[in-house]
Amino acid sequence: MPTLEQRIINEYKEEVIKSLGPKLISKGKKEGKREGIMKGKREGIMEGKREIARQMLRKDFDLKTIMGLTGFKKSELEKLASRSSKKSFQ
Repeated sequence: MPTLEQRIINEYKEEVIKSLGPKLISKGKKEGKREGIMKGKREGIMEGKREIARQMLRKDFDLKTIMGLTGFKKSELEKLASRSSKKSFQ
């Protein structure tokens, strides 16, 4: 049988959990949603840059120009090109 002190501690823990639990869950959900939105934005920006790079590759823009405008490395552009038109770079 728990001592009086243990019972008091357990009751206090339960009260803390009851009062803080929903607040912490809500805060966690908000943070998760915010992180998800930011991740989605980053992914959308990257997909937009990939599409622009693909279009520039199709229109035979200079490789250095594409790299400068998109921030992609040559190897990344080669992957994009190989997926869309099997074009390779020397």
